[in-house]
Amino acid sequence: MRSLRLVLLALLALACGAEPPERHMTNRLVLWMTGQSNSWGVDPGEAYVNAGNPGTYANVDYWDTLLSSIDCEAFRPLDGSHGKDRTVGRLLYEAGFNPVIINISKGSTYSNQWIPNHPYYQLYIAEVAEVYPILVARFPGDTFTHIHIRDQGEEEARYDTSTPAGLAVVTNWSENFELTHGALQNIIGPAERIIIQTNSNIVGKTSPGLLEGEQLTAAGSYLRFVDRNSVAYEINGIHMTTPGYISCGTLVAQQVQRLLWDKSKQSRSLPSHTLSFGL
Repeated sequence: MRSLRLVLLALLALACGAEPPERHMTNRLVLWMTGQSNSWGVDPGEAYVNAGNPGTYANVDYWDTLLSSIDCEAFRPLDGSHGKDRTVGRLLYEAGFNPVIINISKGSTYSNQWIPNHPYYQLYIAEVAEVYPILVARFPGDTFTHIHIRDQGEEEARYDTSTPAGLAVVTNWSENFELTHGALQNIIGPAERIIIQTNSNIVGKTSPGLLEGEQLTAAGSYLRFVDRNSVAYEINGIHMTTPGYISCGTLVAQQVQRLLWDKSKQSRSLPSHTLSFGL
């Protein structure tokens, strides 16, 4: 497939330390960011400027909706007003991709609030159904590679699992994700997945290893899993700091590239290469 050949060329350029190839402007990498507060983020734009990142990035289209609070109505240039999205978009664009970032999040939510019959689920599906035709109309004739990046679990990590009902809140995480992911695919078509691990050192954690296992099950492999325990958090381990969001954005961009490289390699039956993801 032509889009996979372009992905391969970009990744080979990274491996060789070369400049990215001339980008093909009709192939879009669409990242669907969903989850709770760490998916949305809390960074002021100034934090990115101080870290050496411009306040806006005109080469990447951005859509961000905070369910029941902030309703986006049109794409705009990617900015650093909150979260890790600014870092993810910048790094992927500079690597030769044409990313579009769509963030649909809601803080303090459980995974079972993103499944059918819950009000937040209805808002989520309505938002996807709204933005997808706008995306298609914005880039007529383009091909889209969709990746769903899930960042949710801080509520489950601290939930009382001493009762069967409480335990089910955590052990149903992967099953709930499949419902959330399936609903997205019902509207946009096939989408890959990347799961961002909830901090293992979060204050108030009740069942060590349980949520991580659920998240890895949902990911299916370490290729679709981001371990972010090494990034900087606030003292309670719940929200990342500004450097933490930037570090996490780098990890996500790296994993997106690894995933696309693997898919390109499999489609072309190419021998394995060792890549350097020095973003």
